[in-house]
Amino acid sequence: MSKKELVANRQYADEFKVEAVRLGESIGGNKAAKRLGIPESSLWNWLRPSRAGKLKAADGAAVPVKRSIMAVEAENARLRRELSSTKLDIVDWIEGFYNHRRMHSSINYKTPVDVESSLMAA
Repeated sequence: MSKKELVANRQYADEFKVEAVRLGESIGGNKAAKRLGIPESSLWNWLRPSRAGKLKAADGAAVPVKRSIMAVEAENARLRRELSSTKLDIVDWIEGFYNHRRMHSSINYKTPVDVESSLMAA
């Protein structure tokens, strides 16, 4: 197995791709990928068809509005904050709502706390 971190397949809207390509063409692909937090290979895969005139907004879809780089970066930052907040909400649910003392049949009728402590000791 490679040493690269495995990342789940991501799906991007056509409008996002078009805007990312515009940014990539204006400041360079590597810088744009870092700013947007996307893999460089994804951006390069979108730049090639764009240069051949094949990457366009989907038919019938809303035409992408030309936004400034700062607006795109602000939206990206907002989405990252939202993701971070959601992760904290999940931790709060696990720590607060989830019953750690209930015995589970899937772990041989032990509590999750007992199983976790036995795994940590091993």
